Amino acid sequence: MTDETVNRRDFIKAAAGVAAYSPAPMRPYHSAYHPKVWRAWLDFGSSMMGDRGVHTLDSVVWSLKLGLPESIEAITFDRNGDTWPLAAMVMFQFAARAIIKLDNNVHTL
Repeated sequence: MTDETVNRRDFIKAAAGVAAYSPAPMRPYHSAYHPKVWRAWLDFGSSMMGDRGVHTLDSVVWSLKLGLPESIEAITFDRNGDTWPLAAMVMFQFAARAIIKLDNNVHTL
């Protein structure tokens, strides 16, 4: 049994498990999807921003007690209809917070 055969079986099993919950059409297996690269395809994943970025950003939002953003704007580069963009610049706007003075330093809450 080759690695390609094992990867194909894993992919088919995983795809069958989520097919009932996905609005994306079923696709035949292709080595471009599995392993690892599946998250770059619009039909299967949410890119690295959705996969790892949310965990990185979440700690900042929680520690600064920012709450939900008032707006989010994204500019993308090298976008096509099948995969997430190669790069993106995402700007989050949060509500203004009170300013306090601690130990002769000004801090924003």
